[in-house]
Amino acid sequence: MPPTQTEDLVLPMTPEGATALLDHARDDRTGVAEEVLLPLSPLDAMMHKLGVMLLYIFPRPASKSADYDLQKLQNSFITLVNEDYPILIGELHMDSQTGVVSVKQTPQSRKIGAAAIRFETNSKGSMSANEAMETLAWSLMPTPRGPTELICVKTTLLSDGGLVIGVDASHTLLDGEGMFTFMTAWGQHYSGIDKQSRLVINHDQALAMGNGISGQATSPRAPGD
Repeated sequence: MPPTQTEDLVLPMTPEGATALLDHARDDRTGVAEEVLLPLSPLDAMMHKLGVMLLYIFPRPASKSADYDLQKLQNSFITLVNEDYPILIGELHMDSQTGVVSVKQTPQSRKIGAAAIRFETNSKGSMSANEAMETLAWSLMPTPRGPTELICVKTTLLSDGGLVIGVDASHTLLDGEGMFTFMTAWGQHYSGIDKQSRLVINHDQALAMGNGISGQATSPRAPGD
């Protein structure tokens, strides 16, 4: 099994400051945009070596007019992340002094947004949907994530008109249930469902628990994670 990450990222040494939001998006004195550090909880940070790696295999649509569109898939992915999952923009970062693990967003990464996330496509897959189900080939997955990459995706059009979506995400940000929510929301964006009818993505675990009180800093996951 190929590794999820190509290099090691040192574990956080101390939890100090892990729940403090280090938001330096703009210097009030100069007005110059700066980088943003979104700290992860110590528990989430400990999972940085683990990946959530999943293959989603879809048969050919019943209607020819509904054939899968790889460009539309990528565009809807970008919209989904920009609107509902901005925490996936940027890279994993560890403070060399405190050991706190964060998502780092530079002014450039915020400007480019989700368009900078690695999104591989293959419009001429040689397998059928049944073959993809039988083999679960690693070639259907994106190239393994680098040590600071948060998520990467590969879409493959199959020889019989089916589709495979391979996703490799950092376990610091998504687990299995969170990925299910992510894919459901992506499908709604791809299908053109209006915003009022789509899932409402909540990244605040305090609100997800139903007490109505927002936490100071929360783990950036989907409801139920």
